[in-house]
Amino acid sequence: MILLNNATREEFNGICRVCTHGESWEDEILPNGSIVFWSRRDGQHIPIQCGICNDEHITSASNVRKKTFTGLCRTCLHTGPTSTTWRGGRVTKHGYIYVKVYPGHPFYESMANSLGYIAEHRLVMAEHLGRPLSSTEVVHHKNGIRTDNRIENLELFVSFHEHGTALQDRHPHPGYESADKLAQTLNRLKSFLNQEEEETD
Repeated sequence: MILLNNATREEFNGICRVCTHGESWEDEILPNGSIVFWSRRDGQHIPIQCGICNDEHITSASNVRKKTFTGLCRTCLHTGPTSTTWRGGRVTKHGYIYVKVYPGHPFYESMANSLGYIAEHRLVMAEHLGRPLSSTEVVHHKNGIRTDNRIENLELFVSFHEHGTALQDRHPHPGYESADKLAQTLNRLKSFLNQEEEETD
């Protein structure tokens, strides 16, 4: 029998972990529903079925033996109340608040991003209307404060164009002219040039 690198002659007794620690190769279901497939182990690699998403992943036997082992996959372990980075399902990004939703939520499929978050101002508007918002619809904060997501502070626009036009009408930029006004100016210029050509002929 070959000694392991970290085993001294005094520590080594030649008895396997099945005998010394009572380890079994029978599959094990953890309290959170995760399944440890000891029967399908490949050396030190153990297949695990996550108790939340039911996806399988591989981990080492040494991890499974730890008292803190949950069996959850990396994504599920770092999502929700079990995560050390959990902030109650609310995070801030680019000044906007995002809220964590789960597959049972009515707007999960249509509005959540790949991590299961929906911008809170869009979620508040969707719940107020009783329908999911399309990707082209824009929810505007009337007072300009992105974290003030009270429904009375929110305004819905059907497109980015309508949103931009409305804001420009309310707070015009110096030197800005609307497309309609530019078209009128261009038509007058064309008319003026046509008159000059007629007079020179």
